[in-house]
Amino acid sequence: MPAPPTVTVPGLLSNAKAPHVSSVAAFDTYIQVLNNSGRNEDQATAQALQQISNALSLIVQSMLQSQAFSFNVPVAYHAIASGNLTLTTTLTLVPGLSITIPTSGQYFIAASVTGTAGTADGTVAMALFINGAQFTNSGDTGAFTPAVTGSFGIDRFYVYQATAGDKISVECAKVNNAGSGVINGGNSAPDSTLTAIWLHGGLAAPST
Repeated sequence: MPAPPTVTVPGLLSNAKAPHVSSVAAFDTYIQVLNNSGRNEDQATAQALQQISNALSLIVQSMLQSQAFSFNVPVAYHAIASGNLTLTTTLTLVPGLSITIPTSGQYFIAASVTGTAGTADGTVAMALFINGAQFTNSGDTGAFTPAVTGSFGIDRFYVYQATAGDKISVECAKVNNAGSGVINGGNSAPDSTLTAIWLHGGLAAPST
């Protein structure tokens, strides 16, 4: 652990002969200093501190041996579109917007695309795909922009129970033949992104 600043121990140990803590790197180091001071009151304090240290060690060892607790840190996986996508009437993968899930579990997924639409019909569709199939959980078939001209953005959020190896991706299309549309990627700003956050984090339930 990082060494703390110099600390002078108050009370009976604060006279000129008392030890003081200087760049202590461990609790037991100070206990050893007290034991070696030659003062009865220092050694009594050291014994009390040693009992505390021993008790803490036993608690930690017991937890590790019983595997009563485990800690899982939530992990986020993030992809940024690597290039623009010129829209057609067929849903097509936005370049770079795919993530392969490495760990099974429940995920919060956020998909966000930006782009520009032509003047004839600016309606744009975005859909989430998992392992090549459109995600339609609870009737969710994706998101659409209203008819717009110029810049647009679509944000969509999902919760998905994933299996390790699942591939999550984002595909987009324009709704009608008329007009044109482009999804931003690469050096275009703002970028289109896909994020998957593993929700199984924090303190897990005791094992049985």
